[in-house]
Amino acid sequence: MIAGLNSVRVHLNARARMRLRAAGTLGTEAVMVGDTEFRIGDWVVARQNNRQLRGDGNTLVKKGSTGTVVAVNGEEHSVCVQFECEGVMVLPSWYIQNNYLDHAYARTTYGVQGRTVEHASYQSNDASLFEEGYVAITRATSGTRIYLVDSEVTESRAPSCGNDFVSSGSDCQKAVPALERRRAKLTALANLSA
Repeated sequence: MIAGLNSVRVHLNARARMRLRAAGTLGTEAVMVGDTEFRIGDWVVARQNNRQLRGDGNTLVKKGSTGTVVAVNGEEHSVCVQFECEGVMVLPSWYIQNNYLDHAYARTTYGVQGRTVEHASYQSNDASLFEEGYVAITRATSGTRIYLVDSEVTESRAPSCGNDFVSSGSDCQKAVPALERRRAKLTALANLSA
């Protein structure tokens, strides 16, 4: 899932974890570090490079690396992660307490730049701009679904308004112009005179 706003990303991660726990997908053992809980089976992302932390083959943890929690240690408040590229790595409590590890079910457009996935889901809103939308909709090789949220729309009355939209018809008319807006960029000459 891709979101433009960090607050939306946090909310989507919480909802995803709630559904995974209800389905029994996540393990029963948990580690709480600050306000964040990690369980076996959680999909996570590293948010900070660290040369001290090494995995299989002596590779270091890198910002943006994703993986799955394979073990938790409640006494040490650490987690063991099977990263996709770096291999297995134990992340100590100090790394997690500094918010360098987070859930990866939803990421911001900034967090997925340069990444390729098979399928993507993007939550757009009327504040989204072209640059954000471009990054979000060009990450997937097989398809991207764009979701619009309207507080008055319920799942039972959310008709499709296009191939990739699942929302009310009025939201589609709001989102398209929003995603056509570009962030204002001034030339160097214009910056000097401003």
